[in-house]
Amino acid sequence: MERVMERVMEEASPALVDLLVHSGRLTGDALAATVVDLAARGHVHLEQVGPGEVLCRIRHLPPTGDRLLDHEDQVLSLLRSRAVDGVVPAGALGLGVTDEADRWWGRFRHAVEDEGDASGLTRGVSPLPDLLALLSVVAWFGAIAAAALVDGATLSTLLVGVGIVVGMALMLGVDAAAGRALLTPAGTNLGSRWLTMREQVLDLLPDELGPAAVTVRGRTLAYACAVGTAPSVARGLPRGPDSTREAWVRRGGIWRRVRLRYPLRMPRGWGRPPLTTVLPSLAGVAAAGAVLWSTRAGADPLLDGAALVLLVVAGSELVAGLYDLVTSPRAIQGRVVARWLFDGAHWNPWRDLVPRRWYVVIDDGRSSRLRGLRVSEDAFHQAHRGDLASVRVGRAQGFVHDIVVSHAEVARS
Repeated sequence: MERVMERVMEEASPALVDLLVHSGRLTGDALAATVVDLAARGHVHLEQVGPGEVLCRIRHLPPTGDRLLDHEDQVLSLLRSRAVDGVVPAGALGLGVTDEADRWWGRFRHAVEDEGDASGLTRGVSPLPDLLALLSVVAWFGAIAAAALVDGATLSTLLVGVGIVVGMALMLGVDAAAGRALLTPAGTNLGSRWLTMREQVLDLLPDELGPAAVTVRGRTLAYACAVGTAPSVARGLPRGPDSTREAWVRRGGIWRRVRLRYPLRMPRGWGRPPLTTVLPSLAGVAAAGAVLWSTRAGADPLLDGAALVLLVVAGSELVAGLYDLVTSPRAIQGRVVARWLFDGAHWNPWRDLVPRRWYVVIDDGRSSRLRGLRVSEDAFHQAHRGDLASVRVGRAQGFVHDIVVSHAEVARS
């Protein structure tokens, strides 16, 4: 199997393998895996100087005859731009969340996708986001047109309400489907082979290997980082500013893939204190009820449909807020598997006015779908991937009452 892995290494870079095993989506592990791969090939040297502290040294004489791909050259340029006298702490290589970082990550992702297209493993990006946006517009205008054609105020109101809800649901799927490449049959097959090698070879690597272990493990460590079986290697290395939607967690000695979700719009009021959701939702229910009551005689389908949707959304938020007020929070204890900072959608020209939201994802050891918990800025900066966290969180809307983080090294001792 190891010989097979050595042969498969020539077919795709670690970053492209990350894209293949995550069904066409590039995760932040791809950037960390590329740094480890550059170290394995002699372009840089990674040195462990302390727990979670890694120094990256740029070699003055790079290896000859080793051609770098576009995304690898981009990463090496990033390392050189941050280095002082050829040395830079790996923790200082984070891209952050600025527009410049987003553009850098976009170029990196497109370069990896170009490698996949040239290798016949991918074929462009998925048209699903554009299709969902088009269907949402069709749902809205289709519901309005249908409401104008049918007889009966009640049926017209229901059609408009259903059209608005369907359109909103489709728009919520646009962000989730964005940035995903289409895999060819060859790409799907290669991704499956790497998942097999992950289970049979890469899972057998010691759990606590650091980036400096690349001097012994070579490129194998880079591919282990790419498929998510070396979280201790990725820790402290640069990661992209994207919101990771999948993660690998170790449960009972077996690595499992879990889906991650960061609630932004639904469920409503996620992460906010119960009182700050109960009062606005109560006002929304009252406003919607007043509109439906005032138009009951000569119904306006458009106004009534919008009021009906508001009544349902605000009512569900009100029930969830009241439930959190009367019940005690539940306790969650587990490893931090991901973090994410949201500072507005990329297409929003007024994103500077959007309040920032900090999320951490904690593995509860049970679910295959994990939700990000909205925390304070201080708690966000204290929590790192691999740390052990204890949280008391609201049962319905996920409000974090308190969080205690123990760093990985302290938790192990």
